[in-house]
Amino acid sequence: MISSANPQNPTESHSSVPTIAPSDKNRPLTPNDWLAKIASMFGAQAGILWDATDGFRVLATLSRDDSPPTVKMRQEDHERMMIDVLQNGKPVLLQTQYTDADRADLLLVGKFDAGTVGLIELIIENHKLDQTGLGALERRFRDALQLITVSYAGPLGGLPAVAGQQSSQNSPFDSQEISAFLKLIHSSIDLLLAASNFANESRRLLDYDRVSVLVQRGGKHQLIAISGQASVNRRSNTTKLLEKFAVSVLKTGQVFWYPDTDELPTAIRTSLDDYVQVSQTRSLALLPIRKTSDATDDPSTAPRLQPVIGGIVFEKFEKTWDRNLEEPKVQFLASHAEHSIGNGLQHQQIFLYPLWKLLGRTKVLAQPKHLNKTLIAVGVIVAVMLALFFWPVRFYVTADGMLVPSTYKPVFSNVKGEVQQILVQHGESVIKGQELIRMASPEHEFRVEELQSQLKTAKQRLTIVEDQRHNPTRDKSVEDIEENIVSLRTQIESFESQLVILNKITDSLTVHSPIDGQVITWDLKHQLENRVVGEGVRLMEVADVVGQWIIEINLPIRRQGHVARTIQNGDLEDLKVSFLLAADTSKRYSGRVIEISDVVSVSSDNRQVIKIRAAIDDSDITIDQVRSAVSAKVYCGKSSLGYLWFSDIGEFFQKHVFFPLF
Repeated sequence: MISSANPQNPTESHSSVPTIAPSDKNRPLTPNDWLAKIASMFGAQAGILWDATDGFRVLATLSRDDSPPTVKMRQEDHERMMIDVLQNGKPVLLQTQYTDADRADLLLVGKFDAGTVGLIELIIENHKLDQTGLGALERRFRDALQLITVSYAGPLGGLPAVAGQQSSQNSPFDSQEISAFLKLIHSSIDLLLAASNFANESRRLLDYDRVSVLVQRGGKHQLIAISGQASVNRRSNTTKLLEKFAVSVLKTGQVFWYPDTDELPTAIRTSLDDYVQVSQTRSLALLPIRKTSDATDDPSTAPRLQPVIGGIVFEKFEKTWDRNLEEPKVQFLASHAEHSIGNGLQHQQIFLYPLWKLLGRTKVLAQPKHLNKTLIAVGVIVAVMLALFFWPVRFYVTADGMLVPSTYKPVFSNVKGEVQQILVQHGESVIKGQELIRMASPEHEFRVEELQSQLKTAKQRLTIVEDQRHNPTRDKSVEDIEENIVSLRTQIESFESQLVILNKITDSLTVHSPIDGQVITWDLKHQLENRVVGEGVRLMEVADVVGQWIIEINLPIRRQGHVARTIQNGDLEDLKVSFLLAADTSKRYSGRVIEISDVVSVSSDNRQVIKIRAAIDDSDITIDQVRSAVSAKVYCGKSSLGYLWFSDIGEFFQKHVFFPLF
């Protein structure tokens, strides 16, 4: 039966509710406080808190003004609904009155047991009708009832317990354990520390085998804490499979229990089977962590379903659990995770958070016991920075090069032909004009023979015509004969001139050495013998290996600016060079730049380079091979130590960062 203390006369029951002076800051929450707290969570404009221990007695009411709250339904229907909720324990969400086509007043009714068994009614006016939102609202109401039940095991709001009733029979945890748990998980806003504390303490409270915490980063959910582990092994197959499974479940935003009789989507079933096979888990629950509502949200608006920001995985390895028994515990712990993990994520979103975190850690350096070491470290850092900016050193650019004789000549083919005979070998000394290669050209020989034949024929005809000039029986006039003689003599002169040119070409088929020196081209026979080469093809090289040697440096085009600035400020002789032989790095040699190319060349590895030649100052250098590789430094005046070490980094940012932006 509903007692005479009803919503229409709430003040009658309030006289029996003990109050505590407001000056006591540590006072427990009164029924009015609890009702206002729960109502604000749902944006309810009115509410009633009932004591249902013996009949129904009003504990507290909430309304917009001093008028009592009104439930817009018949009194007998209202009483019957309250009795049903009290008996079966299932909360009810009713649409009591439509205010628009898609809006209505809602009535939420639920049972709680926190030492005092009772009902709570919330009235939400003009709520938008949306099935997804209504479902979320009902789930949040269930969580709120659970929060009342497990968070405050004692009599509600400090009311004396009903005689013979034990205050904590229905609480899943001991109040002291809950107090310690909440204190620990809310002790830090560092995300990783909060997640680790939650995982370890939840495992201890629940006596589960493993509790894991995931948070959303980018478009994926990433495992950040596992109970009993100091860190998460990203390479572990178990970790990868759990994250894959969690992503597929958390997309739905629903609580997941395993084992369960419900049919699962293929994607979730596949990822679950893969994980269970590896982890050997027997029971698993995955609860989403949602973003907590902002404190600035208008309490008069209906609560919204917040986005998922992570998840918690509870596991048992040896036995299957009773969901009805475990669900209240898990739901309670997960509700607190939303606050601790959510606060950690919000904390990480602070602008330049990693920098502020690093600076925060440095405060320990200012403590007296560390002050001496801090001052020494700061002094060393300042000294290093001053050295980098103000210590002058010789600036240089590095490049690759090779050793070559200062006098060397390439030998080219003068005409097209076939190499028939190679008269020298690699390393052989030669003198200027010595025959090196003999070539043949069938086309050229045919042309010579043809021209000689034509010349011979022209001379024979000239003799015959000249004889006709003195023959009295001739059939041509003297003028015609003279004209033929002139024509034949012109042909003969032309043929002889052509033969002179062809004879020179014939001489060119024999290749001679352009200088005194040594053949430095390797394996001539294999490269050239019986090969047809065109005009102007390089056949070999001859170098004076006894005379002076130089370094031929391939300076990358990006370093040419340093050299150019040095030349503008001084003479070419100011460019000094030091180098190491690739064949012997034990000794450093020196030299000076004698020539810089005015054009850009392309090296053998397709890089743009500037050719630089440098004379060698050391006379004791031993050179065994032509084109020996060297590593060279070209000195370009003075600079700071920092510029010498980090100029490449500065050039990179100038080219790839600052130039595109500005």
